[in-house]
Amino acid sequence: MKRVTEGQSNSCCQTRELVKEWLQEIYPKIKRSAIHEGTEIYWEVETGMRSDHQAGTSYSPKGQTPIVKRTGKRFSINMISAISNRGNLNFMIIETGRFNSEVFLNFLQRLIKGKQKKTYLIVDGHPSHKTNKIKEWLKQNKKYKTILSSSV
Repeated sequence: MKRVTEGQSNSCCQTRELVKEWLQEIYPKIKRSAIHEGTEIYWEVETGMRSDHQAGTSYSPKGQTPIVKRTGKRFSINMISAISNRGNLNFMIIETGRFNSEVFLNFLQRLIKGKQKKTYLIVDGHPSHKTNKIKEWLKQNKKYKTILSSSV
């Protein structure tokens, strides 16, 4: 798997120029390559959820403070997923621990399992995507390509 770095390494650096370059030059080149090779492009993302997260607002009778009931037992869960331009979805739930290069490598291995053609994976700038362990795996698996695109 070959690693190609596109754009900046920090999404806070996003600019109109970088987005324009991505949309008009970089991504069309990736898409043409994928079409030529008869393969899919996947977009990867990771997310985390906690049981004690309260989004939005709550309500209560006038003059009373709203109370959100919950247990004292907090838990969290993480997920990594990749969806292709064709709508094929792959995901993995991480019930214990944090998202790191070990988890990302496990996901990469699952994503490409049984695939006969090159796989393009566009990822964000998460630190786990840039570790030496991942770089080494990509060198050994040149059939697959990961594209780092954290600036758009």
